[in-house]
Amino acid sequence: MRHFTVSIGQRDFSALVLPPELQLTYVRGSAAALGGMQEATIVATGPRTALYAALDWLRCPVAVYNRKGTPVWWGYVAALTGQFGALQIGLSLDEIANRVQVIYAYQDPTGKSVKGTTAWVEDAVSRATYGTWELIKSLGNANADQAIYDRDLTLATLKQPVGTPAIVGQSGPDSVTLLCRGWFSTLTASYYARPDGKVQSSNNRGNAISLGQKLTANTIGFEPNNDYIHDIQGRLHYFESDQWVQVSGSASNNGAFRVARGTTQLAASWASTSIWFNTSDDILTTASNFAFVDANDLILVSGATYPSNNGYFWVDTVQDGNHIVTVAKTITSYGTGPLVTVQRGNAVGCEANFVRESPGATVTLTTIGEKLAQSFVVTGASAWKAYEVQLRVMKVNTPADGVIVELCADNAGLPGTVLDSATVSAANFGTSLTWMTFVLTGAATLTIGATYWLVIRRSGASEYANYYQVDVDEDQSYAAGAAKAWNGASWITPPTPVDIPFAVFGKEETTTQLAAIASSAGQFMAGSQIMDTSGLLTYQYREGRLRAYDEALALLAAGTSDGRRLLAEVTPQRYLSIYKEPLQGSVDTYVLGMDGTWTDNLGSPLEEGVLPVGKWVEIRALPAEVLATTKVTPFVVDEAEYDADSGELRITPRGAWTTATGVRQG
Repeated sequence: MRHFTVSIGQRDFSALVLPPELQLTYVRGSAAALGGMQEATIVATGPRTALYAALDWLRCPVAVYNRKGTPVWWGYVAALTGQFGALQIGLSLDEIANRVQVIYAYQDPTGKSVKGTTAWVEDAVSRATYGTWELIKSLGNANADQAIYDRDLTLATLKQPVGTPAIVGQSGPDSVTLLCRGWFSTLTASYYARPDGKVQSSNNRGNAISLGQKLTANTIGFEPNNDYIHDIQGRLHYFESDQWVQVSGSASNNGAFRVARGTTQLAASWASTSIWFNTSDDILTTASNFAFVDANDLILVSGATYPSNNGYFWVDTVQDGNHIVTVAKTITSYGTGPLVTVQRGNAVGCEANFVRESPGATVTLTTIGEKLAQSFVVTGASAWKAYEVQLRVMKVNTPADGVIVELCADNAGLPGTVLDSATVSAANFGTSLTWMTFVLTGAATLTIGATYWLVIRRSGASEYANYYQVDVDEDQSYAAGAAKAWNGASWITPPTPVDIPFAVFGKEETTTQLAAIASSAGQFMAGSQIMDTSGLLTYQYREGRLRAYDEALALLAAGTSDGRRLLAEVTPQRYLSIYKEPLQGSVDTYVLGMDGTWTDNLGSPLEEGVLPVGKWVEIRALPAEVLATTKVTPFVVDEAEYDADSGELRITPRGAWTTATGVRQG
């Protein structure tokens, strides 16, 4: 005869003294490798007056022991059904909600749909009695008043378990049937939010900033009529409109200037023996061969007989495509004959007040943004390690280096000491702005409330044609930080103030995160025990829209860094125990005989009611032809259910397609 003892405690886990005439019978129990105890059915019988008290056992702790005193099932009363004559009364925690929030949608003045969220509201009496059971309710299109009304009505309706009466067709003996669940399931009671582990500003609007673009040459000139910068080699089409260029090395035109008018024009030239020169300022040819030259252009003439006819000239006008009139410069008259070349580069117009300056000096044009930086303030509840940075970056043409992101400390409002860094090579970038991930080493622990900087730079030298671009936010929607740009000599506020869209993520070992869930959302758990660390780092930030139960299962499903499964159970002492799935051949492997008997590896019978989930099982004495064609042994038990009346233990192996395998214990 099978004998089990059932213990019921009070909600504060102190002892509950039961009337001696009340009998508790263990009917069945189940467990899973992921979470431990699942469900159990217990029936209470006895005098009606004693059974009435059992209707107040919701959320009371339950434990079941076999005849040896070994706990075989433990958890809490999740629902119950009382049978009193022909009347049934049902009660359940499944529909209870004593802390409620409502999310809803409304249209802003522009007609855009915006998500609204009410504050949480709770019932202190219900929480003190049953613990916290949260509900985030989605209302759809509504205004704030409607959402608050619906929230308050929902709380008033669901804060206490509602008894459900029914009249059955036939009277039966008085009893109360308890549906019990394991403690792991109580993680469904609340949503899990973890604010630490992410700082983000994702809004983007405006023209991207060129990163690492520079041209140094002695072929650059400045023209005041339209405030153009010219390059006789025709390389300025790489400098895009709305970029800011820092000029240095010029005799008269150093400074920072916005490119207001970019160009698509390429360099051009024409060489001929039919070019001649007239005294003062005329260069002529036949036909319209000077049509590629315009007023205010910079040209370079070479090959002429007289030195005064060679060199740089500024174009005043072009007449009929065959007659260039230059800005005052002495020209010596000479007829056709020598092979003369007239070369024109290209130019970009700037918001400036240039002084005319011909090429000669070594001038550097640096797009302001040779390096970029964005500050941010760390948020969350506790310090966390930074493992990833995300930025919106693209490449222009074919840079051969990469982009480096440095995580820096703050130094008087500017980037300071480098704490960590990451590099992404050019091959990984696309030609349109995309969120790119820079993987840090995790060397930096970020302090809550402290300011840090992200410095973005090229890993190689700056170039004029092959460079990168970084997205910006001209709305400056990130109030906690600021962007800086390197102008070639120092950090400055970008001439067009912006923020740089970014995200910084923390990571944490999954087993540590599971322990954090047990501490934060395991309101009925005593703590956690990490028996094996996973060695696997994942994002720790949680928005708070998923229940702690789902978050925990996802972390378990991630497994371990060595490819093993991660299992968990809540112990009889209510500690969440986290461990790796045992290796095949481990010492606690069970043996299943062809006659349905269970023994451990030492030959001792499996105790009555014990649910061997997460354990390896070998079936002994299977015929060779079965072993040759099936992978039936050994296996890991994923789920198990015990029937106390028949003694049958039904098991579900990991990966099995059948619902269960039924064998008897003993």
